[in-house]
Amino acid sequence: MKAIQPIIPIRVEKVQIAIKLPANLGAKATNILRSFGTLMKEEWGSENYVALIEMSAGLQQDLYDKLNSLTHGQVETKIIKRE
Repeated sequence: MKAIQPIIPIRVEKVQIAIKLPANLGAKATNILRSFGTLMKEEWGSENYVALIEMSAGLQQDLYDKLNSLTHGQVETKIIKRE
């Protein structure tokens, strides 16, 4: 891809997304998150699991779909940064 960038300006947008879900689903969610990008930070609480992931923006909807399927809608996400 780097070889054709001077000819065709290709850029892959990255996003950082904060994710909060019930703690009992955190272990399964960790596997999903690692398959989509780099896990930047994670915090385990008694009730919630919170993570920060950096990933390609093009995979964002796929990540949301998998997390919603796992949690049955009990997930909260927020885009922290776009690059």
